[in-house]
Amino acid sequence: SHARRRPIPDRRDAGVVTGQGSLLGRNLRSVWRFELPRRCILAGTPEKACATCGAPWERLTEREVDNTGYPKGPGGNAATVGWRPTCECHGKAETAITECADCGGSGGDGDDPCPACGGAGTRTTRVWPAGVLDEWPTRPAVVLDPFAGSGTTLMVAEELGRWWIGIELAEEYVPLMRERTGQASLARALDPCRGG
Repeated sequence: SHARRRPIPDRRDAGVVTGQGSLLGRNLRSVWRFELPRRCILAGTPEKACATCGAPWERLTEREVDNTGYPKGPGGNAATVGWRPTCECHGKAETAITECADCGGSGGDGDDPCPACGGAGTRTTRVWPAGVLDEWPTRPAVVLDPFAGSGTTLMVAEELGRWWIGIELAEEYVPLMRERTGQASLARALDPCRGG
């Protein structure tokens, strides 16, 4: 016998919309919680992109190290300290090779390579001329949701300051998307098969 379906309560703060749904999310009108698209958007899109070519800016991080000089925890608990472009539309970075401050250029002690430079004794960095990054024209990154449904991913992208493109074939979702994203009108794709 099949389990009886129960309505999911309407809790906007928890990211759930009223409807019939199973815990597995297999039913029509099941809606993602806000946390899932938020994590995906933050992990998969930068805060900004080049306004000319759309190339993403890369995150600059610093890692916490423990008392042995190796990164703490999984991934080293990297903290974002800035952003830099991955293209050369409005300037070009110069390569700077400097002595590693952690090991004084020695590359490490005996058999243990320096964790900061990997045993090379030097660090290679990209240095941008003064003022170039401040004047670089940027725009928000774009989030594409090819199965937009009720617009949860689009709404989260908007809240995170990203531009978004949502594609949905079912017209009954459009009013819900408008309401949830705060858009007065949404572009409608034309279907050449229906002559629309």
